[in-house]
Amino acid sequence: MEKKCKNCKKVIIESPLEEKIKTSIWIQEEICTDCAWQWLLSFWPSIGKWYKRKCDFSWETIVTMYPENARFPIYKYKYFESDSWSPPFLSVDFSKNIFKQIKELQEKTPRPHMLGKNQENCDYCDDVWSSKNCYLSLSMLNCESIFYSYRNIDCSYCSDIIYCHFMENCHDMTLSSHCYKVFYGFNIKNSSESMFLSDCRNVKNCFMCWNLRDKEYCILNKQYTQEEYEKFIKKYNFWSRQEIEKLKKWFNEHLKENSYFTENINVSCEKSSWNFLTNCKNCENCFLLEESEDCINVIRGYKNKNSMNCSGLLEGEKCYMVNQSSYVYNLKYSSYCGNCKESSYLDNCSNCSYCFGCVGLKNKEFCILNKQYTKEEYEKTIKKIEENMRNIWIFWNFFPYTMMYSWYNTTLAIIYFPLEKEEVLGLWWYWEEDEEKEFWGEIFELLDDIKDISTDFASKAILCKKTNKPFNFSKEAIEFHQKNNIALPNISHIERMKEKYMPLSYIKPYISKCNISGKEITHYYPPSLWYKNIISKEEYEKKMY
Repeated sequence: MEKKCKNCKKVIIESPLEEKIKTSIWIQEEICTDCAWQWLLSFWPSIGKWYKRKCDFSWETIVTMYPENARFPIYKYKYFESDSWSPPFLSVDFSKNIFKQIKELQEKTPRPHMLGKNQENCDYCDDVWSSKNCYLSLSMLNCESIFYSYRNIDCSYCSDIIYCHFMENCHDMTLSSHCYKVFYGFNIKNSSESMFLSDCRNVKNCFMCWNLRDKEYCILNKQYTQEEYEKFIKKYNFWSRQEIEKLKKWFNEHLKENSYFTENINVSCEKSSWNFLTNCKNCENCFLLEESEDCINVIRGYKNKNSMNCSGLLEGEKCYMVNQSSYVYNLKYSSYCGNCKESSYLDNCSNCSYCFGCVGLKNKEFCILNKQYTKEEYEKTIKKIEENMRNIWIFWNFFPYTMMYSWYNTTLAIIYFPLEKEEVLGLWWYWEEDEEKEFWGEIFELLDDIKDISTDFASKAILCKKTNKPFNFSKEAIEFHQKNNIALPNISHIERMKEKYMPLSYIKPYISKCNISGKEITHYYPPSLWYKNIISKEEYEKKMY
């Protein structure tokens, strides 16, 4: 059925699965994938932006993703989780827009300075679970000694890795798993002791290779003996930054001309579309989704069912327009929630049921704007609120952009949906001005060769090659590079994270012809990458196996 997005007016073709999901969760909203994701990701603080400020409870110095002038109080996590404060509440004012009342409550309610539990020596991190000795990294589970990294599970002693699982002693890797001592790679599995790889499986001692399976001692996809390989590798000075930059450029040129790129990187999926899907069934227009079934327009998630228009959803069922939430059921228009069900318009709530418009609430049911009601009072009041919302055309809407946790240009939305400052301000959204204080300290030169840099260089200011802003390296990061004889980059960790995450942000589909069979395919590689050999899934399987 053909309909139009309520925001951008783009035509939407509603599939039978979409109609089925909407019917099951009682939703009538019409919004396209792009508008839904842009809205949700605007409520997802970006990767790598940190602020040093005071805790609003104890006045201790904390490092957080929320600036000093955040619209709401920021408590250090242990104080947020304590019983030393009680969430504020409001009585419903039926003469006022309900979103204005939720926003007022949001601005009174504390938020934790970071997410996570069972962490040790991870003060400069966020969203950290059962990990220790990590630095300037986000979204980790069971990790140890990870630096400048994002969204990793079961990794140890690594630097600059993005979206990786079960990695050890690796550097500059994206979308990879089960690797040991692999540097500079994308989409690598079960490999070790190699450098500059793309789309390889079960390789060892390989250099500048792509599309390889079960190989050892290869250079530019050509087989060598062990002695020949080792002799060739010795020609390169990997501890020189200039050398590494040349090799990166050289490798990228080889990939453009010679590597095969499959139309999508989906694994073991049935009746599912878009990219980076694993073990999914009946999932339409989904991205970076795993072990899920009957989902539409879900970006980044794991073990979800019967859900639509969600981002960062973990084990959710019957969810709609939900952001960064886990273990939730029949939850709608909510963000940063855990173990909640049968609720709508919740923000940063946990273990709540049958609640509406609540913020920072824990272990409650039948609450509206954090105020307790009886079951009968709750149901009667909710009907009246929903009637008012319909009358002013705000029913079926997510939180307004004025409730964003940070500025648009510091959220994940800016990566997937880049906008200029004037465009953002024209939409009455928030934009952070670059008001970093002028640095009056000494700026040091980052030497080219890692062998010439001692750990005494830790914390000394260097100018980022891209932004011309000062940054530094920790002692542990310098030791990691020294041990592995690889050069230190002259780009700040924020810019490096953005660069490595970029391949995971290509959500726009492109229609072209398979470079081998001529069959029409849908892929996700922008023309600016200049990839020559984009091929169908069928032809890719023939080439690889």
